[in-house]
Amino acid sequence: EGVALGDPLTTGYTDYSSVGQYSISGTYPTSSAVAAAPVLGGANNQYYGVSQLPKNINLGITVADSDSPTLASATVKITNVVPSQDVLQAVLKSATTGNITSSYDSSTGTLTLTSSGATATVAQFQAALRSVAYSNSSSSPSLTPRNVQFQVSDGTNPSNILTSVITIGYFYVAATYNSSTKTLTLTDDVGDNAVSITLSGTQLTVAGSGPTRIGTAASSQTSVTFPFNSDVKIVGNFSGGSDSVKLSGVRSSNSTFIMGNGNDS
Repeated sequence: EGVALGDPLTTGYTDYSSVGQYSISGTYPTSSAVAAAPVLGGANNQYYGVSQLPKNINLGITVADSDSPTLASATVKITNVVPSQDVLQAVLKSATTGNITSSYDSSTGTLTLTSSGATATVAQFQAALRSVAYSNSSSSPSLTPRNVQFQVSDGTNPSNILTSVITIGYFYVAATYNSSTKTLTLTDDVGDNAVSITLSGTQLTVAGSGPTRIGTAASSQTSVTFPFNSDVKIVGNFSGGSDSVKLSGVRSSNSTFIMGNGNDS
């Protein structure tokens, strides 16, 4: 309602056509807080033996997010993928990985992990990433090391990229024979590998066209002949473990045993 002010003949006015005087005040932020991105840690590299079963890439990877208890998605990508050979898979269990699901695109070498409604916790995504394993479907794979990138997202911000390198190759068994003691010593270069050894007469053979070779990366073969004279004792030594195998009294008969970390027979 219009009102008068002061003396309308001097500095004031009447209430005719008066609508008064109004003001509004407020504040606005000059800067806004930026949501923190998730952080990945625990870089790790891996060795994969030819024809080996799927092997976890990084069991020590860590996931953290300072301002978000849940995450939306994650990717694990082989940047130099060989589509016809490389396989990534995640072993997901609801007890540890919640509602996370996975899908693998072999053409791009990308494994995608997704949480419905972005409700899976940081710990559940960490468990899912730790379960990711690499395998190669070829018995004669490309031996180029594979670069694998891990990344997660909270739905707004992506994390840093954590890279693991997978070296692909054979397991090598060094075999030396001492004719004086009639002892054949075998040394496995990777302690967690199960190596099938067959001694037939004077010929020692490792698993055919499988992951193991006798010798070194520079010079290797699947079988070798030693000048056995009557009996021979075979002793297996293992790096990274306390296992040993002994096969004594071998003559010209077939004998097979397996050397491997914790799996000796």
